[in-house]
Amino acid sequence: MRILQITENFPPNHLGGAEISCKLISEQLEKRGHEIHVLTNYCKKQCDKKSNIIYFKNKSYWGCNDSKDLLDDYAELKKIAKEIKPDVIHLHLYENYLHGTMFLARDFPLVYTAHNYTFLLPNYLKINYFFKNLKDFFSIKFLIFFKHLILLDRNYINKVISENLPLIKKIIIPSEFAKHKFEYFKFNNLKLIYNGILNSYPKNAAKNNPDEILYFGRIEKEKGIKYLIKSIKQLMILHEDIKLTLVGEGNYLNTIKRIIKKNNIEDRVKIIKKQDEINLSEYNGIVIYPSIWDENCSMSILEALSAGKIVICTARGGNPELVKDLFNGLIINERDYNAITKKILILKKYTGLRKYLSYNAKNMYNEKFSIDYQVNQLEQTYREIL
Repeated sequence: MRILQITENFPPNHLGGAEISCKLISEQLEKRGHEIHVLTNYCKKQCDKKSNIIYFKNKSYWGCNDSKDLLDDYAELKKIAKEIKPDVIHLHLYENYLHGTMFLARDFPLVYTAHNYTFLLPNYLKINYFFKNLKDFFSIKFLIFFKHLILLDRNYINKVISENLPLIKKIIIPSEFAKHKFEYFKFNNLKLIYNGILNSYPKNAAKNNPDEILYFGRIEKEKGIKYLIKSIKQLMILHEDIKLTLVGEGNYLNTIKRIIKKNNIEDRVKIIKKQDEINLSEYNGIVIYPSIWDENCSMSILEALSAGKIVICTARGGNPELVKDLFNGLIINERDYNAITKKILILKKYTGLRKYLSYNAKNMYNEKFSIDYQVNQLEQTYREIL
């Protein structure tokens, strides 16, 4: 098959979950003999010289909110797609960048992976939906994406979303949590396929020393990192020799540095900006994700599981589908830094529990979250819609 993958950015330009997933899927499909083309946003770091990566310089369709300009830009997008002549187009875009590409569903078999679900926000304009989901109004999720709601007028919503979304052949949902969100639309084209990660770590037992804590991913407010720092401060007061490594970049990094300094734990925390500088098979500690955001299907958690790492995470979004409490990891409540401290102390005390959780983490990855398992289901989906 000739498959066109579309993503906002493409590694190494950006290493978010949607982009990493797109790259992994593209590589695996290519290995299986499919002809893969990738259309991505124009970026400065055009490091990959492969001829199948197309950089689309016109940015307006990646989130344009004017329906007339959107239609004009779509003509160029459609021209590129017609030159490639794909059997299937697969979108890997967050919803606030999805709008223009949805028009492709009128001319090509289109598959869309819902890495997020922010385009559901226009439904808050409907009174019954608003009151049914009132708690979302006070969440950080809604506040962050509220600007997308107030920018979109009715005409734009109807023309771009209402008319085109039903034309998409298959909407792939990476978690039961997100699937429940989409069921409000009563679509009959939803399919649950969890994200997959490449099995690049050794089969031997992983080391999970609870004296070493790792967080890797975006450094943003909604990731709840400040509560992890509060826990490290508690453990220091309890005279526990704990070290924290933060790996990643983001808008919240400078704030995190100030919080670290305020808590006087600079000697306990190491910050590494580049994620490719950490190798989980060489890292001896456990992994913690204290997110206060509804994660969909966290690529970072999946990578930790693939390495046999013990994961402590909040029960937000799809996290409990990846991490089962006291089976392959530990679940905590959001903003509860006391719980983080207690879980770390429990792991320090019970060596047998650490071995049990690590063993199950690796096995659960092999059974449900490998890239081979994901791509098998994607190939089946492509065949179904042709």
